[in-house]
Amino acid sequence: FFAYWPLPNGAERGGGVAESFSNPGQKVREDFGLIRLDYTYSDKDSFSVNYNIDDGENDLPAADPLFITVTPQRSNLLAFQETHVFSPNVLNVATLGYSRAATLQGTPPIVPFDPKLSFISGSVPGAITIGGAIASTVGATITSPSGNRSLLHVRNFFTYADDLHLVRGAH
Repeated sequence: FFAYWPLPNGAERGGGVAESFSNPGQKVREDFGLIRLDYTYSDKDSFSVNYNIDDGENDLPAADPLFITVTPQRSNLLAFQETHVFSPNVLNVATLGYSRAATLQGTPPIVPFDPKLSFISGSVPGAITIGGAIASTVGATITSPSGNRSLLHVRNFFTYADDLHLVRGAH
């Protein structure tokens, strides 16, 4: 049990109760990049491509200072656009896009732990809950908030648009 929580470092309150203080750091990193290329290959046709990347990480301390919620994330966006002028009154814009967002979330211990504390060999310690869980009500948890392996969440999104613009009358 004590391998899941640090020993008290504050005042003893008696009856097995003592204070424990910690001030773990929270790492937040966010890096962005954007590349845009434009090419005009005639008076009537132009092409552009955009690539945007967002790479970051948010490490959030848990209630138990021996664990931390690690959330690295990366988003990529790639877009192509072709514009064709048919006449001064007719313009066509075709756009193709792809975006991918991925995040990996887990709650690993930040200190080495006894492998015997893991419920699954080679995994992080699991959660021990007293009182069970019904709907959104959770009993008292002895280990980390989620005590889980890392979970990878990925989203891929494709877009396409072909817009024809007609200009009529005075503008």
